[in-house]
Amino acid sequence: MTATSLRTIVGVLVVAVLLSHCAVAQAVDNKQRDIKVDTWVDHTSIYVGDPVTLRITFTGPEQFEVQPKGALELEPYELLDQRREFMQQGDDHVNILYYTITSFDLEATEVPVIAFETVFPDGVKQEVSSGLVRVTMKSLLQEQAMEEAKKQKQQQAAQQKPAQQQPQVQLLPQGQQPGPPQPGQVPPSAQQQPDEPQQVKIELKPRDIKPQLPLKHKSYWVFWALGAILALILLVLLVNRIRSRLDERERKAAPEPPKTPAHIIAGRRLSQLQNEHYPARHAYRVYHFALSEIVREYLQNRYAFPALESTTAEITAYIRRKYPQGLDERMVQDILAPCDYVKFAGFTPSQEDAEALLPLAVELVERTREDRYTSPTPVQTSEVSS
Repeated sequence: MTATSLRTIVGVLVVAVLLSHCAVAQAVDNKQRDIKVDTWVDHTSIYVGDPVTLRITFTGPEQFEVQPKGALELEPYELLDQRREFMQQGDDHVNILYYTITSFDLEATEVPVIAFETVFPDGVKQEVSSGLVRVTMKSLLQEQAMEEAKKQKQQQAAQQKPAQQQPQVQLLPQGQQPGPPQPGQVPPSAQQQPDEPQQVKIELKPRDIKPQLPLKHKSYWVFWALGAILALILLVLLVNRIRSRLDERERKAAPEPPKTPAHIIAGRRLSQLQNEHYPARHAYRVYHFALSEIVREYLQNRYAFPALESTTAEITAYIRRKYPQGLDERMVQDILAPCDYVKFAGFTPSQEDAEALLPLAVELVERTREDRYTSPTPVQTSEVSS
């Protein structure tokens, strides 16, 4: 045997070993990638045009993708909707396809088999198909026609039966006996034959009239009245509680009154403001700021509410709610409103209008001074006179 023939034999053996190894590996690979397909429908008996859900479940040993092979052919069914789900159950990977289909063909008794192609991550592809599912198609029009034919058949069978002879009934009023036969009339006893039905006498008696039933009228006005009274009581309690809380908040926020009477402090500050002659120097902004602060401080010291921290609208609202003794809302508005225009809106008044506010503030203090409503003490009298 030559060396060339020996090499040829060795090469053939190597190729055979490789091919057998590939075949074994391919067989093992196919065994590991066995795909199980389960086909199910939610209704096996449906009417024409009713939707039915077709569920196809693919179970494999590893993760894979599944798609219909080519166009999705469902004839004689029509596709209404489709969706997909993926889950993992232990070591198995499951792909579930849902198809909502319908048909208007009475002969569509089988859901067609669908061919699919599965693709694994390493590129290996495998063809699978769904199972054959049988359904029963029904039609409402056909069922109605069958029902009508059944009724007609029953009516025809009833008409073909001989009519049963019914006894003749003679109705007589209450207490009346049957009279003698008229001339030429055969007595009832002579008319009756052995095979003829006998006459039955029925005496009619009217039933007693039932008494009228009393109608029960349900009246709820008592409950409505009690509910209204209860709601009114709750409303009054709520309003009183809110007012008490507001009063308590105002008492806590109100500063302590000074030892010197409020009108004396305001009078001194107004005299100092008059001696500055701000309107004559056209210092309107400084003048109105100072006048507003003096009036607000007086109202705070006199009536014990936070006037320095309140706006003009809040001060007038307090006056309308509390009715302070001797305090005129209009007068306070006439003093504070022009001051607000100059302070916040940049308004420039005339010298006469500016100078007219100071006497108005002095009049407000004089009208509402505390000693007009209470007996003045000697200390207050000495301070005022000084």
